[in-house]
Amino acid sequence: MELSLPFLPYLLTSLLLLTLSLNWFIRKRVTNFKSELPPGPWTLPFIGSLHHLATAGLPHHVLRNLARVHGPVMLLRLGEINLVVVSSREAAKEVMKTHDANFLHRAVTTTAEVLTYGCKDIAWSNGPSWSQMRRICATELLTSKQVKSSFSIRQAEIYSLLKTFTLASNKSPVDLSAMTAELSSNITIHAAFSGNYKNKQVFMEILREVMECFSGFGLNDLFPSMSLFEVNMRRRLTKIRR
Repeated sequence: MELSLPFLPYLLTSLLLLTLSLNWFIRKRVTNFKSELPPGPWTLPFIGSLHHLATAGLPHHVLRNLARVHGPVMLLRLGEINLVVVSSREAAKEVMKTHDANFLHRAVTTTAEVLTYGCKDIAWSNGPSWSQMRRICATELLTSKQVKSSFSIRQAEIYSLLKTFTLASNKSPVDLSAMTAELSSNITIHAAFSGNYKNKQVFMEILREVMECFSGFGLNDLFPSMSLFEVNMRRRLTKIRR
């Protein structure tokens, strides 16, 4: 069946009006959605706000400078991911205390997914399993008796740390981050294995690698649409887990 020529202008006009209406509706929805988001620095296609964080300076200094311009609650777009940065005491109280129930979820990164067996660790899981692990920690690991039983271990490790500070004070700079991480690891090892863990150095090396992975982002953490290309990172994490 063919349309006669006189109906063609009406059809084209109807299609044009429909297209313009849909375009107006979509733009209105996007504008309303953006108006509900916090302010933030200008973004670039594909990378979003990453170029602001790549400038010289410490990350928390860069965030502080951005917050001075855009306010204590600002929006950064890291690749394909939106990130809200809270940098004032009042706003942090609203997030961490007043409305904490709305912020219980954790961002699922590739590192967390692989190393915690699908985010089933107490730091990520929010559900029945998380509640059970929290009860176990409260009743078995963090009781007054358990804390007191490891007092001598903590005392000895802190004394060793202070001694290292004293010996290095007049010689060379001290890597405080590395030393406090080692302090925490030594206390954990002594408490868990009674100080007789023969593979301590191997354990420490794996722990350092785990902390390095958790402190960064994989490609698909920032660009979920490219997750199929993130093979090496997942292979490395699987090896660490084993």
